Amino acid sequence: MSEHTKEPWFTTVDQLYEFTIHGDNGNHLAKVEDVVWVCPDSGETYTDEDTTKANAERIVACVNACEGLNPEAIPDIIEELESLAAQHRCGCDHPACNRCEDFKRVSNLLAAAKGGADE
Repeated sequence: MSEHTKEPWFTTVDQLYEFTIHGDNGNHLAKVEDVVWVCPDSGETYTDEDTTKANAERIVACVNACEGLNPEAIPDIIEELESLAAQHRCGCDHPACNRCEDFKRVSNLLAAAKGGADE
């Protein structure tokens, strides 16, 4: 199996508002197709450029965030962090308690990884 294009990846948008993903060398990797909504009443279609842009940016962000990582290992890493968080939950909330601080740090990392806010 050959290796993927090196990071960082980036997006461009042309005058037709079409998004393209490029590799570190600027080569074209993919075009992100428009997200199209169909009105159930009229049957008219509407292009959602904001969602198309967000999809292109998410693809690039995910690839760049995984630079140097094995993406297949990420679910196992999250599972292990959840296990560690459960083991370190003390609940005393004493400022000097390392277990409580470890729990808060791991919980905040997990929340951020899952798209949530810090607790």
